[in-house]
Amino acid sequence: MNNGFYTPELGQDKPDRIIEARLSRNCYRIKWADADHVAAMEAIKALRIRPSNPDAFVACGGPRDGMLLHAANISPSAHLKLVKAGLVATECLLD
Repeated sequence: MNNGFYTPELGQDKPDRIIEARLSRNCYRIKWADADHVAAMEAIKALRIRPSNPDAFVACGGPRDGMLLHAANISPSAHLKLVKAGLVATECLLD
């Protein structure tokens, strides 16, 4: 069973999910492509997830390829809702 967690340092590929996540201090940073914005927002609203940051879901430029992304910070419990729904690919780093 693939729960959406992957470790790039071990050569694992990112699962195909509409939302990507990474642990950032005491919350999760989620992001998704502009093409998936409607589907991601519908899922977030259906799961009753509220972002931690007030400027959430604002479009921003991508870090590598310049594609338009949307991002927000969410709590660990909100992240767990996305994991259980099978909507998020979570990057785990070996630190």
